[in-house]
Amino acid sequence: MESACLRWIVFVGGVAAAAAASAAPPELVVFRDPIEGSFTVKVPKGWSATGGTRRAGAIDPRSAVEVRSGDGTLRAFVGDTDVGMYQVPDPMRLSMGMREGQVQNTGSAQVTLMRYATGQQYAQDYIKRKLCRQPRIVSSSESADESRDLAARVIEANRAYGAGVRVTAHVARVGFVCGEQVGSVTVGTALASPAHGGIQIWVVPVLAGFVAQHAAQADTGKYVMDTLVASFRYDSAWQARFNQETQRITGQTIADQNKLLDGVRQRASQQLGASSLNHPNTFKPHSGAASPRDMVTGNMHVCDSIGRCDTVSRNRDAYYIDHSGNVRGTNGPPPDTSGVWSPMHPNE
Repeated sequence: MESACLRWIVFVGGVAAAAAASAAPPELVVFRDPIEGSFTVKVPKGWSATGGTRRAGAIDPRSAVEVRSGDGTLRAFVGDTDVGMYQVPDPMRLSMGMREGQVQNTGSAQVTLMRYATGQQYAQDYIKRKLCRQPRIVSSSESADESRDLAARVIEANRAYGAGVRVTAHVARVGFVCGEQVGSVTVGTALASPAHGGIQIWVVPVLAGFVAQHAAQADTGKYVMDTLVASFRYDSAWQARFNQETQRITGQTIADQNKLLDGVRQRASQQLGASSLNHPNTFKPHSGAASPRDMVTGNMHVCDSIGRCDTVSRNRDAYYIDHSGNVRGTNGPPPDTSGVWSPMHPNE
């Protein structure tokens, strides 16, 4: 089947305001895919966890997990079973009356006709479609290193498809505000183009995010999201069975999806190590490593958990940012109890 080149890498298939700033990392337990046993992931103990693997075709499994806090005010997810593989519309299919957004069912998988979207474009569209009807995007950044790493892993994972396939990838993080809520989405997209023309296929190997009812919960939301990404593992026995089924249907060998996701997991693990839940928001003036310029000016760079950053003076114990982007320094607690203040942390 000509459009199979990237099928095997589709990962997505599929508090109180004052207390949240210094919340301890939640205890974690293992959640196993209750449908096919295809993966395991670590989730906060006591939170509700739902998800599993849903197949849109014999060789089109889509994996996803969503977790919610006990009070329902914070949720995080990895994957989405509504998200599968995309094909860039070409003149032949358009001349046949097919339209963008149309789903083609090949019998063993489903493919949606859609122009390629970068990680930033897909994330912003996903937020509007799935998380907030009228979001205000407050941060949007793309990682060149992670994008190159993802492209290289896609090429390696699909080497059996044949030589000469060019791959472009984009990994991005987008933060948003939705009324009183705050959230962030991480997306990686990858486009495969045959060197000598032909069908262009693209997928969304990376999709994760969180939505917090109150701004002060953003640190916990990001921590849980990074935990889901860093701990997600496909089961080796399930992978072997799936490889056999795919080999029978397509004649191709499926690459190890765990290896493809290693780069994404490493980044999430680094984020966990630097998480504000492990290093609370309170910091002493002039603390931490400082550049020569900062030694003179007494400034430092701080960011919140949805990607908003600023350069501030070191003469305060804590900094917070509200929904309008106003940054305030205090000697510990948020400026007020309105619930719109996200804690900021040194980014040095």
